[in-house]
Amino acid sequence: TSAAPFFAGLDADRLESYGYGYRLGFQYSFGRLTLGGAYLSESQLDFRNGDVTLDLSDPGFGGLGKVTYDAEMDGFAWPRQAGLGMSYRVSPRLRVAADVDWLDWKSALRTIELQLKNPDNASAPSDRTIAFPMNWEGQWVYAIGLEYEPVAGWLVRLGYNHGDSPVPDETLTPLFPAIVEDHITAGIGSYAGPWQVDLAVEVGLEARQRNGNSDPQSNPFGIGSTERHAQVVTHFLIRRTF
Repeated sequence: TSAAPFFAGLDADRLESYGYGYRLGFQYSFGRLTLGGAYLSESQLDFRNGDVTLDLSDPGFGGLGKVTYDAEMDGFAWPRQAGLGMSYRVSPRLRVAADVDWLDWKSALRTIELQLKNPDNASAPSDRTIAFPMNWEGQWVYAIGLEYEPVAGWLVRLGYNHGDSPVPDETLTPLFPAIVEDHITAGIGSYAGPWQVDLAVEVGLEARQRNGNSDPQSNPFGIGSTERHAQVVTHFLIRRTF
């Protein structure tokens, strides 16, 4: 038997999309306790006006080298979400908070399709579709946090959240790395009158996940491929209350 041609990957560039959705929420305070909830609708994101370069250098693909196509991507959506939360003011300077959120990845991400056409090499196929089976699962995220005001006008915050990976082992791919389950956050804020400035750092602790799928359509990296993912994100916000 002959070996299957080796596919060296793709490079996507300039894909863009616009989406819309709505958010509904409520908040009620009584005494030191505040309760709230929110619902966010699903936002469909169909990407257009991009290009994708495929490495088709393997003889199994005709030894065409790198070929660039016009590209569109369908099937991606930001999931609908629902959540409940509470905060409790322990003292004038200390507040604790907790919330739980549900993200409907199961409905949002099933199969993503990359539509390619107009290659810059006449010997390449004139159009092709690359499908990425996703079949993600719904996700529950649990979070807790503390906010402390050491001096008037300054806030210090710490937080932690956990959510099981929504990515099934059999469709794991580094193209969509969403396997981090635990996040630690720290931040500071300052307020004066109607203005507030906040700065925060979010650390996603390293997670590992293994794909044992033998289907090259779902797992082009081979049985037993392992993905590791960690991340650091910074947030900066300026807010004015009217």
